[in-house]
Formats: sequence, C-alpha cells, structure tokens
Amino acid sequence: MRSVQKANISPFARLAVALYLGRTPQEKAMTHPVELEIEGMHCAACVARVEKALGAVQGVESATANLATERARVQLTGGVPTAELVSAVEATGFAARPARGREGLQELARAQQRRESALTRRAAISLLLAALVMALSMGVGGIQAPGRMVALLSGLVVFVGGRDFFSGALQQLRHRSSDMNTLVALGSLTAWTWSVVALEFQAAFRAQGMQADYWFDGAAMIVAFLLVGRALEARARRRAGDALRGLLTLGAPTARRLRSDGSEQEIRSEDLLVADRVVVRPGEIVPVDGKIVEGRAAVDESMFTGESVPVSRDVGDTVHAATRNVDGRLVIEALAVGADTAVARIVELVESAQASKSSTQQRVDRIASVFVPVVLGIAALTFTVWAFVPGAGLPFAIERFVTVLIIACPCAMGLATPAALLVGTGRGAERGILFADPGALEGISELDVVLLDKTGTMTSGEPEVTDHGSIDRASDAEELMAGAAAVEAGSEHPLGRAIAGWASVSQAAGAPVVENFRSVAGRGVQGMINGALWQIGSPGWMLELGIDIDALAHTVGDQERRGRTTLIVAIDGVARGWISLADRPREGAAEVVAALHARGIRTVLLTGDRQEVAVAVASELGIESVEAECLPEDKARHIMALREAGARVAMVGDGINDAIALAEADLGIAFASGADVAREAASITLMRNDPQDLVTALDLGQRTARTIRQNLTWAFLYNGLGIPVAAGAFIGLGVTVSPVFGAAAMAMSSVSVLLNSLRLRR
Repeated sequence: MRSVQKANISPFARLAVALYLGRTPQEKAMTHPVELEIEGMHCAACVARVEKALGAVQGVESATANLATERARVQLTGGVPTAELVSAVEATGFAARPARGREGLQELARAQQRRESALTRRAAISLLLAALVMALSMGVGGIQAPGRMVALLSGLVVFVGGRDFFSGALQQLRHRSSDMNTLVALGSLTAWTWSVVALEFQAAFRAQGMQADYWFDGAAMIVAFLLVGRALEARARRRAGDALRGLLTLGAPTARRLRSDGSEQEIRSEDLLVADRVVVRPGEIVPVDGKIVEGRAAVDESMFTGESVPVSRDVGDTVHAATRNVDGRLVIEALAVGADTAVARIVELVESAQASKSSTQQRVDRIASVFVPVVLGIAALTFTVWAFVPGAGLPFAIERFVTVLIIACPCAMGLATPAALLVGTGRGAERGILFADPGALEGISELDVVLLDKTGTMTSGEPEVTDHGSIDRASDAEELMAGAAAVEAGSEHPLGRAIAGWASVSQAAGAPVVENFRSVAGRGVQGMINGALWQIGSPGWMLELGIDIDALAHTVGDQERRGRTTLIVAIDGVARGWISLADRPREGAAEVVAALHARGIRTVLLTGDRQEVAVAVASELGIESVEAECLPEDKARHIMALREAGARVAMVGDGINDAIALAEADLGIAFASGADVAREAASITLMRNDPQDLVTALDLGQRTARTIRQNLTWAFLYNGLGIPVAAGAFIGLGVTVSPVFGAAAMAMSSVSVLLNSLRLRR
C-alpha cells in the first residue's frame, strides 16, 4: 500500500496516517532518518546538487539539504550505509560527515567562529590591498607605480585572498558542475587576465587602434568586497543558529549517580541509565527526567512552563532534565535519559523543523538549480553581442561579461527562506512554541478559521465552584458550604474535590467531623455531622430520595442555562441549599479570541460537551460559533467541510478525542500537557500550556512569512534588475554598473537577507 495523506478515508484511518507521517505502520518501521553535516555549500545551486546526489542513492526515500544549518536530512527505506551517503556527497565536491548531535552543533558553532575569524582577517587584508591597488592605479598623491607592481598586488588579492573561490570552482569543474564560486572565479580571473594582457601588449593594441584599459583595481575590489560579504554572512549564519545551541546548553553535562553503598559517582549525563538514582544539589541542573524519591526543593521550570517563580517539588513528583534545583537536595530516579528526555525531544523537533523544507523553499530551489548555467549563458551572450557592436570594442564586451558574472547572486535566493525559518523556529523554541515542520510556521500566517476545543484547552479542565446559596434565612450559606466541603473531602469525584478545595476546610483545624461517609456512584455523597445526615448530590438523586427541590427548580434551571452543574445540599431529608460548579475559562482565553478576531480569523468552539454548556462558554469568551455534542469523527467531518469550502483551518486541542481533528486540520495545535496522541497529531506544540501562546505563534508566523516574502522579493528583484543592467541593456538610458559596484551589490544582497531574517529575534 502506498503512502496516503489526507485522502478520502475514515477519520480513524486518517489519524493513523497523520501519526505515522503519511506512511503505513510497516513503512514507518522500515524508514529512518540520517543527518549529515555538509561543508562547502554557498548557494541554492549547491543545495540542489547535494540533494540530487543523495536522492540518487539506492534506498534513499528523500533528502533535504539546508544552506542555513549546513546539514542534510536523509530519509532511508533500507539499510544504506552512512559511508555511502557521505561518498555520494563528496562526489559532488562537498565535504560530509555523520551529524554528531549536541557535540556536532557545538563543534559547528566553533567551526563557524573560526571560519568567521579567518574570513574577517582575510577580508580586512584584501580590502586594504585592494584600496592600495586602487590608489596606485589612480595615481593618488602623484605616485606612479609600475604597472607590474600593481598587477602583482592585485594578483595577491585575487588569487590568495580569493583562493576559496577558485578552489571551489575547480572542485565543481572536476564534477562537471558550477555554482556561485564559478561565477566569481571566472569573473575575477577574466578581469585580472585581461588587464595583464592589456598591460603587456599596450603597443600592439594601440597599433590596432584599440583602447588597452585594464582593471587591476576592479579585479582586486571584486574579491575584497565579496570576502567582506562572506565574513558578514558567516557572522549572521552563526547568530541565526544561536537559539538551538542555546537549548542544547540547558542540559547538565555531568551528573552525580548514587551508588548502592550511598556514595556518589560523577559521570557524564549521557552515560546514565533508566532507574539510576542521581543526586541534585541546590543550584544544579537536573540531568534526567525522573521521579523524586528523596528530598524536597523549589525547582525552576521556566524553560518548560514559562513561570518565573520556582515550583515546590516533593517525593513522588516528576521533574525534567534541564530544570534547575533552587534550594534543596534531591535524589531522583531516572525515568528517561539522554535522547529520551523532554528537552532532548524538543531539540530534536526543532532540528527536524529546521532541516525540513517549506513549499516556498522547494519552489525556489527548482529555480536556483538552473540559475548558474543560465547566468553563464547570459554572460556569454552579452560578451558576444557587445564584441560585435560597432564602437563598443573588446574591452567593453569583457567588462560587461565580468559584471554579469559578478552581480548575479544565487546566495540571496538560497538563503531567503531557510534563514527566516531557522530564526523563526529558534525564536519559537525560546518562547515555548515548537513547530514540527517549517510548513506549520508558514501556514499559521494564512489561517481563515480556528476551531477551539473547550475542556482543557480554552478552559482549565477542572471544575471550580462558581456560586452557592441557601433556600431560606434559617440556613447560613457559608455554614452549608463548610459542611458540604467536609463531607466532600472524602470524595474522589472531581466535583467533590472542587468543593473541598474551594472551602479549604478538609485539613483545617476545627473542620466538622464527618462520620459514616458514603459515596453513591453517579449520584453524590453523604455523611453524618453532629448526628445530622448530610447529602450532597444531583437534583435527580434528590428526587430519587424523595426530597422536595421545587424551591430550587428556578435556580437549577438558571444555572444549567449558564452551562453550570448544580448540586443540592440536603440535611435530614430537607433541601437547604445549592452549589454550582463549572469548568472555568483559562486566564487570558477571552483575550486570545479577541486577538484572533482582530486578525480577521473566525472562531468556532468544537466540543463534545452539552449545547448549553458550550454556548455559555462561547458567550463568555466571545467565540462566534458553537458545534456541541461532537464525537471525535464529528469534529473531523466539520473540519473536512470547512476545508472543502476553501477555508484554511487550524484545530486547537489537547485530548485523545481531539487527535483526529488535529490530524485532519491544515494545522494542528496542541498543548504539551495534553494527551500523547494529540501532540503526535499536531504540527505545533505549546509547551507552556498558555492560550496566549497561540497569539504569539500566530504573530511569529506572520512575521516569518512577511520576512520570507521580503527576502524573496529582494532576491528576485535584485537579480531580475541587476543582471540586465550589468549586461548593458539600459546603457542607452545612461544606466550601467561597473564590476566593482556589481561585486559590492552581490556581497550585500545575501547579507541583507540574513540581517532581515535576524530581525525575527527581537
């Protein structure tokens, strides 16, 4: 059976499809990803060649290379040796090695730092030499330097400072390919070689009536400007990956394992095993996901929850790796270690998203894959045309040829989308918003409708006391509440726990003593207080007991219309009062709905709860439409209907019953506190369980999409206008550019794309 995605199949089959990323379980078991570190990619054409080489290997299902992260992610369907993948990449002229996880990213950061420093030094020296060449060529200060000295200084800049361009071009030539290095090397070599020829054969040119111009200064400035651009680009790339590396540094590199004799052994965190016990002292980072078996402490969980105030944790509580013990000694039994911890899974998810490609990037890559050959063709055509134009001459034709080669910039196109997505997903991770793929980051900016689950998503998921009262003045409402809470203290039912918790008397001194407590399943509870029989339960149970509740009929009806559950309090067979409870909206939920409406997005409350409850919650939050009493497949059908009508739909939920809808929607958004199956079906996870993060994710998605559009507009506009101007198409209007200006423009084009993307970090 072939892979299927969003086909016309049953909702439960659709969920299975979504959870297994579009593959059948058998296919899922047979596939696995491999990541490679790629060195030497400089433009979108490089990316296309790496992907083509990896895709040609037998057993590779798909391959995506990322220029911004300098990695390739390969999905394998068979037992392909990693060495074979590395060889395939190296055959295209790039260096490759298996990705090394935390160490690999940290080593990449160090390598980027070294590369940036080396490029900065080389660019500074080249720029100084190029400026000297220009000054000597122009005779500044009346100094007339010998032509061969100027040629030598210019050659140092071109061939020593720009050696990476030539080595890259030769590497591509050996593999019968071309890239940005080809354009730069060919352009600067042509400019310098022509200048040497013009210098050595000036007399012969003059004898033929030709002007023997030479551009030693131009050739040097071309390379110097491009080196400055590469140095700035290297710095921007390193900064773009800071968020992911920041996540990696959160973990504890070492841990204190507790031996059976009570002594402590310091080991690397990755060497810990499940069931090991570790000691975490005040101020230290928790190295595992585990359960506290000894001690009590305040734990800073801000990276997961966003709460700045440390949370008290005691024996039996669960703590996570990368959280910080604030003030007590803890002994923790490991439940998950290394790559299985929550923080490691977060890093893996962010890495996966950054390694993937959006649909926009795929379209750009198809254009970029033919960009360099097309530019070479345009440059050759430009030279040929101008060489035969009367009055133009060979020197002018060569100048136009060089300028076309130099000004063309596939780098800007190659970086436009991945740079923005890299920064955007990293910024999201810092804010507790995890995007499973880049399509989710782009897609959230294009929504028409957001469907909101009620329980646990827009509400707290736990009932709370909203109101209470007595029938007559003879019964004090607060005394009734205290007695009811005392009886409910023995209950395990959520409504009972809510009443006991609201009154805070179950553990208080002087609380009424309850005897003969009994819970009646599905009805209520009862107990004796000071010889009187107290019964707290549903109106239906009261009627079964023969207790008259006519005096409360209006109150019960009013509370139900407001979406609340009402319990009756009876003493010795007489109804005395009532307590109403409801699942209250989360703090800030109404503001989230208002923010969605302000952005032109429709909202629908999609819930399995009763109609009156759903309407009451929707009214309180300002949600436009309500679909109540929905089974899981009903939710999926409602989403399918909206999508078939042309709407782009997001589903926000957290329960098992939401998983089908999350998988069916264009965009599934789940809270981290929700069911595992819901998180697996979602493409965005909100780690802090705060509805406000939905608006944050929406804003981040819109900013990222806007940045991508800006980057692509600049990249295509730059190349679309720059190449014709460089070819001399507008020379009749007096508009032309020199090779030096073209080099500066090319260098700044890719830098501008990166700097624009880095604005997302604000």
